[in-house]
Amino acid sequence: MIKNVVFDVGNVLVSYLPLDYIMSLGFEREEAKILLLKTFGHELWEEHDRGIYSHDELWDIFEQQNPDCALDIRKLRDGWWPDYIPLIDETANFLRECNSRG
Repeated sequence: MIKNVVFDVGNVLVSYLPLDYIMSLGFEREEAKILLLKTFGHELWEEHDRGIYSHDELWDIFEQQNPDCALDIRKLRDGWWPDYIPLIDETANFLRECNSRG
């Protein structure tokens, strides 16, 4: 009997499109790509995913490492979760069905 099922989160349970998110805040594509590399694409993002850094610690580090664009980074931070990460309906429905079956 199956007791546990593990799902990836990004683009499996929720939509994860950080470049689109950054551009939705009014940044041009090239500026958005730079901000992406300084935040969501930064090597520390994976460590955050692994639980090494809290959300607040991670974003504080990004701001400290990039004082020239700290206000832009704060803009990304303030609206990111949970406002821009929608559930993927098909997966959410599948999980509800699994749950209903025990």
